[in-house]
Amino acid sequence: MSFSILFIPNPYVFNFSTTFGSRAIAILQIPVTAVSVVLIDKSGRWPLLMVSAAGMGLSSLLIGFSFLLQHL
Repeated sequence: MSFSILFIPNPYVFNFSTTFGSRAIAILQIPVTAVSVVLIDKSGRWPLLMVSAAGMGLSSLLIGFSFLLQHL
């Protein structure tokens, strides 16, 4: 028995694709990267680093929440 069978018996219970979160992150990274290139010259590295760290933390929480919803 594999790990996914033990913990995710049916990942399509809520019609939620398992790759939705990964695709959403990839789609969001493209415009955010373009904006960060412009902002790095204007605001400096430190504020941009703090905002990007907060964004990555939020996206990690959202991906974790999506996996939690799959188990309900």
